[in-house]
Amino acid sequence: MKHHMVPRRRTWASKLTALALLSSLALAGCRTGSADLQRWANTQQGPRKLVSVLTHPKYAAPLRVEAALTLIGMKARGGRRVGIDQALDALKTVPPDERDLLLTGLVPGLVSALDGAPPGGGENDPSLPFKDAAFALISSVEGEPATVKSEPQRQLIKDALVRWALADFGPRLEAQGQKVSMQQMLRELGSTSVVGLPQLIVANNSLNARIAQLIAELGDVPTKVNASARLVEVARYIASPDWLQSRRAQVEEANRVSGLKPDEASLKAQLNQFQEEELFRLFDSMRQVGQTPGIDYLLQFAGDSTHPEKQRAGALAALERNISADSPTQIPAILRIVAADDAPDLVRAIGFRRLGELPRDKVAASLYGLFQANDWHVRWGAASLLLEISTTDQLPEFFENLNKVEHQSLTEPLSYGRTLYVMKGTRTPAEIADSYSSSSTEVPTLLVALGYYYAFGTPESLTKLKGFEKDRRKLPTCAENAKDCEWVCGEHQLKTVGDVLQYCVSPAVAERQAHPPQPQN
Repeated sequence: MKHHMVPRRRTWASKLTALALLSSLALAGCRTGSADLQRWANTQQGPRKLVSVLTHPKYAAPLRVEAALTLIGMKARGGRRVGIDQALDALKTVPPDERDLLLTGLVPGLVSALDGAPPGGGENDPSLPFKDAAFALISSVEGEPATVKSEPQRQLIKDALVRWALADFGPRLEAQGQKVSMQQMLRELGSTSVVGLPQLIVANNSLNARIAQLIAELGDVPTKVNASARLVEVARYIASPDWLQSRRAQVEEANRVSGLKPDEASLKAQLNQFQEEELFRLFDSMRQVGQTPGIDYLLQFAGDSTHPEKQRAGALAALERNISADSPTQIPAILRIVAADDAPDLVRAIGFRRLGELPRDKVAASLYGLFQANDWHVRWGAASLLLEISTTDQLPEFFENLNKVEHQSLTEPLSYGRTLYVMKGTRTPAEIADSYSSSSTEVPTLLVALGYYYAFGTPESLTKLKGFEKDRRKLPTCAENAKDCEWVCGEHQLKTVGDVLQYCVSPAVAERQAHPPQPQN
């Protein structure tokens, strides 16, 4: 019996051992690992399997995190990165405690992907889907709370997204296939997201305007000041002979490709045009960003008579709504520009326009001070602006200053009279003109009233004015060598108040009666 029992026990033991070995091998063969995840990323049913690993608690947390990252980084299918939505939707189905555990690994994984070195040579950027996923995790959609609620984790993602944007700003700004554009992302992240953008403002960067626009929209004051200073630095270089020389080869090559052979004068004109276009783009960026560095530079540029008129006018135009009424230097700078004897008409006109954007009490006294300017165009601009920003109740002050003026041009009272029509106040324009139409009214003031009738008078008003036909008081005269100054109506040289009524006002009223203005469609 003993001889036969021993072999049977060995056979049974051998079977048990073999069964255990087979079971062990089978379990080993079913275990899911990283290699499987990477392989599934390229198969038809792979996304479903990756979602299963991500959501099932039987898998270890690191593998579930890897499944999420693999889903996010999968290549686009049918032009869409379906893995991002599948990963995010799957995360939302995981119980909160499990989800928080997974996020402790997923957030650092996303940050690491965002901090990777940008690709070169025009390659596709593999970080784009990780950017979209990271941004989605901290975003609320249609009232649904963000997936990542931990503030430290949210801050890690925000900081990584900002670093990502700055690391390769141009290509990533223009990159196609983003679920959320960089501009939209930065807007959602707020002012801190653009703090580093001013350092990207450099000469010959085609993105300067877009960078400045983002800073103007999102930046806090220190960031805007920094950007303003950088724009000034670039503008100084572009306005210099060094920049012109640096671009000469580029323009010459463009001419060669186009089959053009300009002479030296034409080439210089091309370079100057190129320079002007670049400056105007920078001026517009300064307008958007504002702040003292840019404002002071634009004022200095506009006041420099060595610059072309068009460029000086462009600098003043860029100051729109940017002049501070409380600055001790900015208003005086504009006043110097408009009062300069050599100021071009366009520069002077835009300068007055900038002054007109300020509160009346900040500029009125200075504008009255220009009434004694040597050039009547200066007074004309100052007086016209004062009438635009004043009410009819402030006219006595205006006329008190106007009556002190010795030299004028006929253009002045005629245009002032027309402006009366649009002034606001307790009295109508007709009542104002009538109140100043008396023999006791000083000549400069009376001429403004006659200017109103010149523009809007009727036969009935001429009847009231008939007595002035014999008014022999002398008219103001043009200053010596005054440009474009005259006292002429038709072919008649005007010398007295009566001449203005007879040769200017009466013919103008008669012409309107014969040919009334047609209504505008």
